[in-house]
Amino acid sequence: MLELLEGRPTERVPLLLTPRMKDAANAMADRREQNLSEWLRHQIAKASEDVMWAVHVEGPDDIVARADYAAALEMATDLNDYYNRFKDSEPAIVAKVIEWPFSEVGHGQELAKGEDYGREGK
Repeated sequence: MLELLEGRPTERVPLLLTPRMKDAANAMADRREQNLSEWLRHQIAKASEDVMWAVHVEGPDDIVARADYAAALEMATDLNDYYNRFKDSEPAIVAKVIEWPFSEVGHGQELAKGEDYGREGK
């Protein structure tokens, strides 16, 4: 019988896995991680259906409407990846996902513009 310590076999009992067993264990772990990611995405989408989302770009203090949480998260991630190249600049620029702080009409108007932040005129 294997003794477990924090989910791992103790040193007293060596655990021998064949390459095939290792591959099967890794595949199972990958499926669990993928299932968890899908479940989390579903929960976020479900919880945010009635929320108007935006990205707050701190530094220039811009607020940009996004259609849903996933779009806001993607935009904030992309902007932060871009701005991280200029870490030493002042003021620091950071993009964060927020709830739209203005009216529903304003959110709809902002979305209808269809412009990508920072790409106007390109």
